[in-house]
Formats: sequence, structure tokens, C-alpha cells
Amino acid sequence: MMPLHFIHIGKCGGMTIRKEISKSKKWTISDLTHLKPAKYVQDSVRGNYLIAIRDPIDRFISAFNWAVKHNEKHPNDYGDAEIVSKYKTPNALAEKLYTEDGELDEAVVAEAKKIHHIGEDINFYLEAFLKVCPRESIVGVIHLEAIEKDMAAVLGIKITMHTHKNKDMDTDLSASGRQNLQKFLHKDYECVAKLEELVKGKK
Repeated sequence: MMPLHFIHIGKCGGMTIRKEISKSKKWTISDLTHLKPAKYVQDSVRGNYLIAIRDPIDRFISAFNWAVKHNEKHPNDYGDAEIVSKYKTPNALAEKLYTEDGELDEAVVAEAKKIHHIGEDINFYLEAFLKVCPRESIVGVIHLEAIEKDMAAVLGIKITMHTHKNKDMDTDLSASGRQNLQKFLHKDYECVAKLEELVKGKK
């Protein structure tokens, strides 16, 4: 079995990836990074990094909707129930991230960062890691948008299910909401671009 260090960024299909790898006869997850910043370890066994990512705006929407659903049954788990209830939709939160003058509304940003998985954004996981991890240590990247294709191409695994595939989510964004998120999540987009460049350079 070939070991993988899986960087499971929340709301990027990580549970599906983990369950599919657990059924594999070729791969095994020897190390897991989840809900904490990834650290590069210069080790031949622990240096086979597999990373799950997703478009940052789609991830923001998914994280907010996940919090809505989760708080319906478990409102005390992460301390974000009142914030989610206040904004009700991801678009309502996105529209309030910046003032009319185009400045970040620090109070709203502080609330957003208290929402589980929004506070732990892509930059939270990858910023420091990507500064030191060499391209040869990355086995591959699994994009949620192409999870079936990527799992087959990177690991030779055929997806048989998609865990936590939520339906009936509020995914609507106004033009201003989308524009705000593009600015707010710029560090996430920078991480994604840097990761793609690393993987591209490996080929």
C-alpha cells in the first residue's frame, strides 16, 4: 500500500475521497490534515501529499449552507448559530462584507470568520505549506468540480458515491455579493493558482 498525506480542506469533498481511498488496495492515508494548517514534512513516507480543493466562492457558499443545516440539529457545536441565523443566506453575508465606500467591514468579517469552515479557509490550510513544499512531494490535486475525473487520473480510483452531497442549497449570489467574495477570498484564489502552478510544473 502506498501512503498518502491527505490535506482535507473542509467542504472540498474530503469525506468522499477518504472513504474511497479506504476501499483501495493500492493507497492508504497514513497522515491526515484537517481543521489545522498543513505542514510540510520532508519525509519519504509522509511526503506524498494529496490535496482536495474547490473554487473558493463555491466553497464559501457550501460552508455557509452546511452551517445552516448543522445548526438546525446541533446549534451549540461551533458557536456560529446566531451569526448564521442573522444573515440567513450566503448572499446576505457576502453583500455585507464591504461598506458602501468599498472598505472591508471588520465587524462583519469577524462574524464571517466565526462560521465553521469559513474561518478555516483555503489560505488557512495552504499558505505556509505552499511556500516550502516542493512539487515532487505532491501526488496530485482533487478538484471537487472534477472529482470523478481527478480520482481516476491521480489515484486510479472510480468514485462510487459522493458523501455529503447537499441538495436544495441556497446558492444564489447577486452581482455585488459575487464581487465582494472575489475580493474577500483573494488569498484563497492565490493559493489555488500557486497549487495549480506547482502541479502543472510537475507534469
